[in-house]
Amino acid sequence: MMEQEKLSSYYDDIVSECVRIFENKTTDYGPTWLFFRIESFIDQLWIKAKRIRTLEENGGISFVNEGREDEYIGIINYGVILLMKMENTDLFPDSDEIVENTELYRQTDASEMTEMYRKAFGNVKKLMERKNHDYGAAWTEMHIHSITDQIIVKIFRIKNIISNKGRLIASEGIDAQISDIINYSVFGLLKLRGF
Repeated sequence: MMEQEKLSSYYDDIVSECVRIFENKTTDYGPTWLFFRIESFIDQLWIKAKRIRTLEENGGISFVNEGREDEYIGIINYGVILLMKMENTDLFPDSDEIVENTELYRQTDASEMTEMYRKAFGNVKKLMERKNHDYGAAWTEMHIHSITDQIIVKIFRIKNIISNKGRLIASEGIDAQISDIINYSVFGLLKLRGF
């Protein structure tokens, strides 16, 4: 089992990598993700998870210059951005407002967004630490294909929650599912990198 201190350090390295990518893409494209409705975020997660599974099934043969690591990072970034947007509804215009007035997406503060991104990711890490304690780091004994399947299952749980207009009887909501997807993606990266 991986020591908690080592895991925390590796996790922080992934956070730093994802923050850098988030900042660079925000510089390149602006916060165009503000145009996304929740279904679009979930579809992005699905596309990336499906590609990971396809690469697993075909032995990693890829006709584009991106592998599973890139897709796990994409899942993490879309997941963290969605959580950030859900947690700060008062700071971000609704996607319908953005479509009506496209200049709104240019009025966001990049450094403030990075800070919100870090905070959302920090909350996900705290959840990982609690679950890692309670589950005895069971993920370390999982096959990487099982990690991919867990991500896919959680994506389809979210799709079902959306179809049911958010009504739940005994289950965790979208934010909990997204947090788990992010953490499974971190675990997938760690496994691919030999940790």
